[in-house]
Amino acid sequence: MRIAPDQFVAIDIETTGGNADTDRIIEIALIAFKKGEVIHRWQTFVNPGRPIPPMITRLTGIAWGDVADAPPFGRFAPYVQRYMERAGAVVAHNLAPIERRLLGAELERNGGAWPEGLDEICTLSCARRLRAEGVLSAERLRLDALCKSLGVRLRQHHRAEADAEAAGWCLLEMDRRLVAAHLAAAQHRPALPALAADAAFDAIGAASRRSRKKRGQ
Repeated sequence: MRIAPDQFVAIDIETTGGNADTDRIIEIALIAFKKGEVIHRWQTFVNPGRPIPPMITRLTGIAWGDVADAPPFGRFAPYVQRYMERAGAVVAHNLAPIERRLLGAELERNGGAWPEGLDEICTLSCARRLRAEGVLSAERLRLDALCKSLGVRLRQHHRAEADAEAAGWCLLEMDRRLVAAHLAAAQHRPALPALAADAAFDAIGAASRRSRKKRGQ
């Protein structure tokens, strides 16, 4: 079973915090993948219209000077929504509580909405599934730990473009490992029941022939 579609957009955002009502995006990146390759990338800083907490600057390295001259999110909202709609599938690490909630709130504040009918793929959920199936052995599943376990390069953790691209490559590598595990399992399955039945019928036929031969004697 495949978990990676042929085409998707990997998304990551950095924000002033985790409250969808009061916090705002300060950086966003969209990385388009098609047939296992990056075909387009887009990243921008966003002016949140409010101070960036020191804790966020320490975590991301993004300071007010980086976003002071950047446009507000409303300038990009239609573009971001169309990008996701055209991709048809969106990928992110810890998708629902982060990108789905905070990005969705930003789109709604600017007259848009999270696109309906998207195939939403969370690499954290995929990793938990693969670990439960024995395909993945990682103890920790934060993006940086998952990248290390899968051999995926993470250029700069807690920056939108690097995290989005890493999430996309993690999905593709997990998909590859899942397919390989299923193929390996298929090769070690016992003989099909039909083959066993054929052998049984052959034995019955042989016994019947021996019985007729004895009666003929």
